[in-house]
Amino acid sequence: SSRLEGRREVPRASSEVAMATSLADVLREELRKEGVKLWLPPFSPSVAPGVAAGNEFPALAEKYAKRLAKDLGQVTGALEDLRQHALLKLREKTRVTVLGKVLGGGPLAAGRQELRVELCSGMTGGEALTTLSAHLSDLAGATQQLRAIASGRVLAAGAETLEQQGWLSDLSRQGQPLRVLLVRSGPAKSTSSEAADPASGAAPASSSAASAQAAPTAAAPALVCPVARIREAAEHLTAQGFGDFELSDAATGKLVPVPPAARQALITAIALHARGRELLSERACGGVGGGGAEGGGEAAAATAALEFLAEADRCFERCEAAGAGALLGQIDNFGQLQLDICWAYALLGDTDHLPDAEKRLQVAERMINRQVTPFFMSVAEGKAKQGSTVDPQVLPSVKLWLLRGIARRCHGDAAGARADLQKADLFIRALQVDVTALEGLLVLGASRVQAVAALRRCGGDVEQAAAALLAAAPRRELARKERTAQRKFGTTLDGSYVDSALVSQLTGMGFDEKAAVKALKRSNNDVGVALDLVQKSADSNAPVDELALCSLISLGFDQGRAERALREAGAGGFEQAHAKLTAEPALVEGARMCNKGHELVAYKRPGDKSGSNICDDCGREDILPPEEIRRCAVCDFDLCLQCYERRGTGSSKRPADQPAPEDSKTRRKIDKDADAAAAAAREAAEAQEHAREEAREVVWRELGRCLRRGDIEDEVAGVELHEEDALLQQHLSSL
Repeated sequence: SSRLEGRREVPRASSEVAMATSLADVLREELRKEGVKLWLPPFSPSVAPGVAAGNEFPALAEKYAKRLAKDLGQVTGALEDLRQHALLKLREKTRVTVLGKVLGGGPLAAGRQELRVELCSGMTGGEALTTLSAHLSDLAGATQQLRAIASGRVLAAGAETLEQQGWLSDLSRQGQPLRVLLVRSGPAKSTSSEAADPASGAAPASSSAASAQAAPTAAAPALVCPVARIREAAEHLTAQGFGDFELSDAATGKLVPVPPAARQALITAIALHARGRELLSERACGGVGGGGAEGGGEAAAATAALEFLAEADRCFERCEAAGAGALLGQIDNFGQLQLDICWAYALLGDTDHLPDAEKRLQVAERMINRQVTPFFMSVAEGKAKQGSTVDPQVLPSVKLWLLRGIARRCHGDAAGARADLQKADLFIRALQVDVTALEGLLVLGASRVQAVAALRRCGGDVEQAAAALLAAAPRRELARKERTAQRKFGTTLDGSYVDSALVSQLTGMGFDEKAAVKALKRSNNDVGVALDLVQKSADSNAPVDELALCSLISLGFDQGRAERALREAGAGGFEQAHAKLTAEPALVEGARMCNKGHELVAYKRPGDKSGSNICDDCGREDILPPEEIRRCAVCDFDLCLQCYERRGTGSSKRPADQPAPEDSKTRRKIDKDADAAAAAAREAAEAQEHAREEAREVVWRELGRCLRRGDIEDEVAGVELHEEDALLQQHLSSL
């Protein structure tokens, strides 16, 4: 990095020095009284020492020269000295010295492997990336192709400052530089597998407890987009609901409800984590593009994966800030992500981020302690020492011991490292399965991953493993049907899924399925309240006396109001219904209102509110923003715009004694405004759908393979440990 030199000092006589010191003291006091900060605009355009003064600086010097009756040149020089001194002090407080390690290939401007740059904690993320890319000859001016990762977090190129994003000043780090990984993420050719037919459904592991799934769309050009674009596309698809994504529990197969405020961040985090895990799994076959980072295929894979993993970590943080911390504690994804980030560090051989890795391993250990009990681990260790195959639930612990052993070895703790690595070695041996037994299960049609997982769960017993594989298919089919039912019925007002068992219970009583689902949605799965609602709905749809209905219509009453009055009259028939209708305020023919004559007002469901609206006329469900409806809050009565338009040309309820519009011109204006509003709403909906379609293409193109999962549990439990074993032996042999 370049260094700015201070102004060259010219020797001055002692009397001149005393005079200058005295003038500086006087000016400093004047500046303090008036609250003038010379280091800020308009007196200094930036905080860099040596930068030229701002436009207002000469006027300030002239003002003080007149006030103090001093020479303008002397005052200007003294003020400039004070300004530069203030800038130097501020620079010391805000300086962020970055020691960057460049990954992804490409030469540095000076041909070095490390890059040292001084930044300011008040810089925005975009300004910092511009400065960093300027020091890379092949990325000068292309900040969108550079990602900076510090402590496992990607620097956001937005308006947030470095300090707001955790890049603190050197003083906060006791003078130590901030170690940063600089990842090149420019366009590269994608692998042929990424452009594979989506219908195949093949994909590597995504997540250990919950998975985000995307529905297939039409094929798109195989272009690799930056992580930020993928994140924005996923967030766009989940802005008003789950969109093309579903969050399911890997153990039960059921869909998982998510708090609306955290939905976008959580789904996006799991999707990006899935892609990062896929890139890590490609290291053995060398399927990662984007340049040859030093260290071969493993380092290239880790470089490509780390960008996705770091962004997923950032999304998980946003999810926790949105109030879903309890949900993160229930699923394994967040803890597994910490292990994956540390695994990427290990593949890169990056000891600079050792403190960050140790913090992440502590988070992963807490996750593992929630999953398995000390008694389970004690029994598993006994089996491992006896040479028996152990349950795959120990896999996260094995990775934890391996990574913690590597960290301790780098710290110089040989005894602690040896203990962890030897324990990991013991369990890796116990997780190996018999090759003959494995081949026997493959003959039954199981995949290699499924066969390995089954043998581990059954302690190596091939007969039990075969029985488990045969029983797994019906279980997966049952879980698939349950998800289909959840998907079909949708969510309740509080955001949870409609209980399909309660739907069956109500339909078993003879109620219509559609009415039962609607009642359960409005009652938040309270079967008692739903039963009352569905009974009222059945009564409101009961047939009426056709002759009485025709008589009321012939008297000028609206058909809907006439039917409602006849149902409420019951045995009273025509006379009671007529009396009820004549007692109500007369309404203009064709006016739009609820069934009880209340005014309908424009309503758009808030984005942070769970559930959806249902049209009480056509029965259309899952009406979500930005679509607008007409609503009566008193009666909980909703109309979609199409049904609202069909109800007449009036804009709202209007009693007969209310003055009519002055003339036909006013009426035409009202109708024109209503038509324009409806057309604008349709155009907005079409534009929104077009944007969603573009987002679908981005998500499917980049994440399709890793999101269409068949059985995530088997992918995790059946993973083979060749790379882990190789790294273990490498570090164990050096102790």
